[in-house]
Amino acid sequence: MRQTREDRLAARRVPAAPGVRGAAAKPGENDRHLAWVRSLPCAIGSVRCGAITHAHHVRERSGGGVGMKPGDRWAVPLCPAHHSEGHTTGWKTFEERHRVDLRAVAVGLAAASPYLSQDQRGADE
Repeated sequence: MRQTREDRLAARRVPAAPGVRGAAAKPGENDRHLAWVRSLPCAIGSVRCGAITHAHHVRERSGGGVGMKPGDRWAVPLCPAHHSEGHTTGWKTFEERHRVDLRAVAVGLAAASPYLSQDQRGADE
């Protein structure tokens, strides 16, 4: 019997390590760390924040860029309203308006995360 393309691809897949996205996970991706970040309150913490938070990836000075998402160690919790505001106004304006350094928040969270190894926490880039 002839193998289908899907069968051939499935045979080549390597099981993912626990807490890491699929077999083709990139370095720096960690689902458990992201879930932990999403369980935290919004980094801005205002009256309008709800119970739901998104994991926003800080791109400024973090190895990310246009079309390049930085590793999950750069994730910070933001409620949907603040996440949307940051994308709308631009992150520099957002940080100035709310007097917050999201990169510093991400570094602190990565250091405190129970799900990142010492290697994944990395040095301040």
